[in-house]
This record gives sequence, C-alpha cells and structure tokens, in this order.
Amino acid sequence: MKQSGWGIASLVCGIAGILLACVAIGVVPAIIGLVCAIIALTQKWKGHGTAIAGLACSIVAIIIFIFAALVFDESDSDQPEKVESSPDVEASDDETEESTDSSDDYFTLGDSVETNDLIITFSSAKLTLDDVAYQSPDDGNAFMKLDFEFENISDEDQDISGYDFSAYADDYAVDYIDSTFDTTLSPGKKTKGSIYFEVPIDTNVFDTEYSTSYYGNSKVKFSIVAEE
Repeated sequence: MKQSGWGIASLVCGIAGILLACVAIGVVPAIIGLVCAIIALTQKWKGHGTAIAGLACSIVAIIIFIFAALVFDESDSDQPEKVESSPDVEASDDETEESTDSSDDYFTLGDSVETNDLIITFSSAKLTLDDVAYQSPDDGNAFMKLDFEFENISDEDQDISGYDFSAYADDYAVDYIDSTFDTTLSPGKKTKGSIYFEVPIDTNVFDTEYSTSYYGNSKVKFSIVAEE
C-alpha cells in the first residue's frame, strides 16, 4: 500500500529531531514529525508504516531533548561557594607581589571553593622568568604560575585537566603554557598541581576560570590584583 506523504514527512522530521535532540532547535522537527504522524495515521487507504516509524522517532527525540535539558540545567546550577581561606597563602615574586583583593564575582588567593563535585583551593600565584616546558617568555612577559589543590567530594571519578582553565590579564585572554594537572580523581581523593600562563609582566589584574562542566557554563573564577 502506498505510504502517506505525511508519514514520510514525519519520519524525516523524527530522524532530524533525534540527530538534533541535544540542541534547542532539535525539538522543533520532533514536534513537526509528531503532528505529521498523527495526520498520516488518520488517513485511510494509505500505508501507515512510515507514519508509525516517524511517530516513534519523534517521541524518542522529544524524550532525549527533555533529558538533555534537565542535565544541562543541573550542570548550570552548580554554583560555587566559598568554604574557607587557607592560612598558607603564597603570593610573591622577585619583581611583583599580588594582593588578594577581588570583585564579588570572583574568589581569590587562599580561598577553598566547593562545587557539586569538587573542593578547589587556590594555594599560590607568582610570576617567574624561568623556562617552562622548554619555552621562555617573550620580552616584557613572564609566566604566571598558579598552584591549586583539588578534592573529589562526589561519588564518581572526576577528570582534572589544565585544559579546563582559561585566563585573562587585564581582561585580555592569555596563552596557556603548561600544566601538571592531567589525572582522574577517585571519590574522596586529592591532587595538587600547577598551571602556567604567559602574561605581560606589568599585569594589574589577573583572572583565571576553571570550567566544572563539559556541557554547561559553570565556572569557578579566581582573581588577583597587583599591589601598587
């Protein structure tokens, strides 16, 4: 029996909905596919095979979209909170010292910050002219060395990587140089390490952000300000 054009349309839209289900636009073809399938199923003297398949694909796409939306919303709700300030704070350099003043949106040196899965402690920050990863800083620049401690407070393994950091010197993005962070933490375990960025030696405000979610926009932000 000849298949309905509405049924074919529902199958195409349903498949497109599945392929795009993890983005907001994905729910649109899924809904269209659902409507087309219902119309096709009401038609007599037409084959309903494609309509049934389109209906199933559209429903699956909508379910995936709802699940993805819940996952993304949960990851975005990961609001970092300050736990405590460490008494063992190092913020020095042969040429520059960093103060712990920062804006309300940022944490700073010595702070321990709790997310859903981690406690992140910003232990120290200093400028260095020493080579890092066989690289030397350009003229007028230095390497900013940041020391952090991570503790896994979740029930699942957590991947810690230097590539999850980004940094800015006086609001300009700066280059990632190297990191000693490349590990998977088991629940309840800790790790310490350093990350390096190349910055102008006269940087006034240095900000670094650690992304706590692969899918959302949750970040822990730290800031340090050069002393005058």
